[in-house]
Amino acid sequence: TDSLDNIENWKSFAKFPSGEKEIFKFIMTRLAIDSVPSDNLKTKIYVQFDIVTTGKVTNPVILRGINKEIDDKVISIINQLPNWTPGYLYGKPIRQQFTIPIHIDFK
Repeated sequence: TDSLDNIENWKSFAKFPSGEKEIFKFIMTRLAIDSVPSDNLKTKIYVQFDIVTTGKVTNPVILRGINKEIDDKVISIINQLPNWTPGYLYGKPIRQQFTIPIHIDFK
């Protein structure tokens, strides 16, 4: 099985087209927050989504949010993500689930 790990697409995780750091850059450049929420000072949102076998981002869900307005903006932005390179297992594309934290700095 060691030799199979060296075969392209034998086993790989889904990848954002321009790299992991660019996911957060993509999100933060589109996330404009009009006001600081006074009722809740959390600065981290956890969002979960699927990458299907075609690389399309689907089913975004906020696991821990800040408030409805900001959470809805994040869902909208996740739905705008470009297609990823899908993950592979045994040489076939697979659906993968991702959870990412989004840090928001209220200044």
